[in-house]
Amino acid sequence: MISGALQIATTYLENQYDHLIYYINDWRLEPDNNLAEREGIKPFVTARKNFLFADTRHGAEITAIYFSLLISARMNQLNPEKYLFYLLEQLSTYGLRDEVIEGCLPYSKDIPEHIKITKNRSS
Repeated sequence: MISGALQIATTYLENQYDHLIYYINDWRLEPDNNLAEREGIKPFVTARKNFLFADTRHGAEITAIYFSLLISARMNQLNPEKYLFYLLEQLSTYGLRDEVIEGCLPYSKDIPEHIKITKNRSS
């Protein structure tokens, strides 16, 4: 009979068995959340001093949107500066219609090649 900490660990494993099998069978999954912390949280922590100037709720929301766009661009292997320029150009030219927004998403197949970062060239 198992008791104590080993019993707790065994019960946890039994309860998480389906998730563990799913993780083992899908090689694309990461065993931790380091990528989310590095790409999603760290930029906010390092820019904390700049948030002092977001003294209104609207300013804080705009800052969050801006960071979200830049981080999404980086995570989709896009040059953030070029992507932001492209995004603003497209939205100001064609408006906020659904098809325009869909074409501008960082993972869209419609993003021009010169915005994408390749291993051979990063600009």
